[in-house]
Amino acid sequence: QKEANIWYFGANAGLDFNSGSPVALNNGQMNTFDGCSSIADSNGNLLFYTNGITVWKKNHQVMLNGLGLLGGFSSMQAALIVKKPGSSSIYYIFTTENHGGSMYYSEVDMAQQGGFGVVTTNKNIQLAAFTGEKITAVNHVNGNDIWVITHDGGNNTFYAYRINSLGIIITPVVTNIGVAPVANQVGCIKASPNGAFIAIAHWNLNNAQLFDFDNNTGILSNVRTLS
Repeated sequence: QKEANIWYFGANAGLDFNSGSPVALNNGQMNTFDGCSSIADSNGNLLFYTNGITVWKKNHQVMLNGLGLLGGFSSMQAALIVKKPGSSSIYYIFTTENHGGSMYYSEVDMAQQGGFGVVTTNKNIQLAAFTGEKITAVNHVNGNDIWVITHDGGNNTFYAYRINSLGIIITPVVTNIGVAPVANQVGCIKASPNGAFIAIAHWNLNNAQLFDFDNNTGILSNVRTLS
């Protein structure tokens, strides 16, 4: 579980947690206003990182075909990297746009270019037409598959996309629950590590909501509002 041991974020900043304590890194090439994502291998070695627009390799150069992803520069959760279940080399980058827009995914194959990876031709593929700046992921109850969860940009709809060894199931599990404010695009969403809860922040309402999450079915229930 060392895949999250290297962080790159902000203005060329980074942190290395492999020693057990955070060590500052200053060699990142990313300078981003809001959301970003990075991923390491199972030994804690950096693979790549992204702000949802550009993908940088472990040597901090731009990955082949790694320009022009459709994430937003000021999207709170502009990018999320998920490894394809059962694969040793395929990763998905999920992106969200500024202040509401489409959610897309792009595929990275780390087996190419001598282990430095490429963004494949499966790039900027739309999954949802209108979502907020909100995206999170958590394990399925089976311990293999993964749920990627986002929220609609204009109503109270959650979309949970299941990823298995065959790829992304593009038809999501839909739950209509919680508030449905106008301009509900800004704010983060997060799953609890055990997959039992989903929390979502509504920036324009100055509140958050907490839900039970069934990580077997992908359905949310039992809303609680936190001021």
